[in-house]
Amino acid sequence: MGSCESVESKASREAAIISKKIDKDLERKSNGNMEQKLLLLGPGESGKSTCLKQLKIMHANGYSEQEIQEKKFVVYMNIVQSMAALLDAMETLGVPFDNNSMEALRQVVAMATIHGKLVRKVYASGCEFIDWGPELRSAVRELWADGGVRKTFFNDLDRISKKNYKPSIQDILHTRVPTSGVVQFYFTMKGINFE
Repeated sequence: MGSCESVESKASREAAIISKKIDKDLERKSNGNMEQKLLLLGPGESGKSTCLKQLKIMHANGYSEQEIQEKKFVVYMNIVQSMAALLDAMETLGVPFDNNSMEALRQVVAMATIHGKLVRKVYASGCEFIDWGPELRSAVRELWADGGVRKTFFNDLDRISKKNYKPSIQDILHTRVPTSGVVQFYFTMKGINFE
């Protein structure tokens, strides 16, 4: 018995090349429909949550009315906590108030910070947040008017402290809420689904 050596024809080589090209095209197209996973890693306060907020705004239809209203509390608490931190830093660094009556207002902000921690617990349980009272609104305004405190970022205080305040997209981007654990959300960009 003999064996025959077969030789691949030119036509079958061309068919194999075309078949491989078609397979690659199909694979590339099917990968476009697959869900991609995006993992953001970094140390605390490095911008991971802000990046997610921006992706949500640009590629996931932004925030619903309910989500925007929920951010109102975060904006308020960020302002009160920031004011309290500024006042503590002024005391630590020995920066005096321009007006001596500001110490009483400092006490109001300290109480608001404590009150805010309690309100946060109530809010987390699903209750509605109550707007700032006139005493806190007035105290933060007067403290902000003080030249020693003024060198910060409270420029939108009048707009934010109004009763009918609705957080803007920029307000939401500037909020700071410590996150721990994994945060998942889905969006589509250029026809690719991301998780």
